Amino acid sequence: MAQIYEFDMPSHLCGMFIGRGGAAIKQLRQKTGVEVLVRPKMLTEEFQLVVLEGSQRQITRALDIIRQKFPKNKFTELDLSPAQPEVPVLQPQLMQLCSLQLNLPDGVSSDVVVSSVVSPNHLFVQQPTHPSFPNLECMNQCMNVCYNQDDSVPPLPRPIEVGIICAAPMYNSWYRAQVVQAYPETDGVDIKYVDYGGYVHVEASTLRQIRSDFTTMPFQSTECYLANVVPPADCAEFAPESAACLEELVQGRLLQAEVVGHEEDGIPYINLYCSDDTRVSRCLSCPRFNAFFYYSSSRSC
Repeated sequence: MAQIYEFDMPSHLCGMFIGRGGAAIKQLRQKTGVEVLVRPKMLTEEFQLVVLEGSQRQITRALDIIRQKFPKNKFTELDLSPAQPEVPVLQPQLMQLCSLQLNLPDGVSSDVVVSSVVSPNHLFVQQPTHPSFPNLECMNQCMNVCYNQDDSVPPLPRPIEVGIICAAPMYNSWYRAQVVQAYPETDGVDIKYVDYGGYVHVEASTLRQIRSDFTTMPFQSTECYLANVVPPADCAEFAPESAACLEELVQGRLLQAEVVGHEEDGIPYINLYCSDDTRVSRCLSCPRFNAFFYYSSSRSC
C-alpha cells in the first residue's frame, strides 16, 4: 500500500536536490521506485515541501539516498524528519462561514443537482456550473491523503463548539462538515456535510480539526425546502417511502432551481424543474406518488 512521507527542504538546496531539468529526482525515482513531488509551502518561502509516495521500503531507501547526498555534518539545516502540518487550524470564531456558503440567487433559475435528500421536502443541492465546483473532487482527494495518512492531525478540542467546521469520515473518505449539535454527556455530535449535504450523528472522537487550506473553497451544497410539497391530507407526516420517491425522480438529473421564498432561518424554498420544464413537485402529485405527497398551491415546507 502506497504511503506518503513529507519533509521540509531548505529552498536554497532545492536546485541541488532537483538537479538540472529534474535529473536528480528522475534518478532517485529510478533507483527507488518512489514518486517525488516538490511544492511550495504556504506560510514560508524559506522551505519547500518534498513529498515522497511509495511503499515504506521505497521511502526508507529514498531517504537514505537523500541523506547520502546531503550529509548531516555538512548540511545541518536539512532535517529529514516528517514535516509538521504547515497550516494552523482555524478557530471557529475566525471562520467567516457566511462568506463560504454558496447560495442560490433570487430571481433567476440555477442549474442544480440534488446531492442529499433529508426528507421529501428537505434537500441539499449542488451547483455544477459554478466556477468552484470542478475543484471539489481535487479537494476531496487532498483531504483523503491528509487525513488517511497523517495520524498527527488533532481531534476537535473539548468542549466542542456548535458551528465549528471539521473533517469527518464517511465511507472510507473524508469530507468537510459542520457541527450542528453537541452532546457532551455521550461525546456525540450531529454534523452536516457542507459539500454534499445530509445530517448524521457520530462520535466526536471520529472528527478531526480542519486545515485552513481546506476552508478556502465555498461550501458546495445548499440546504433547501421544496415548495408546495406537504404530506397527504390524512397524514401528519410523510411516509417512510416518500423520500425514496423523491430520490427516484431527481437522482442523477440536471435540474433547474428557482427560489420562491425563505424560511425564518434563511433556508430558501425552491421549485425544481426538469429539463422539459416539468415541476418536480407536480410530478410528486401524480397517481404513482400521490399516496405519499400532496401538492399545495401555497408555499409550505
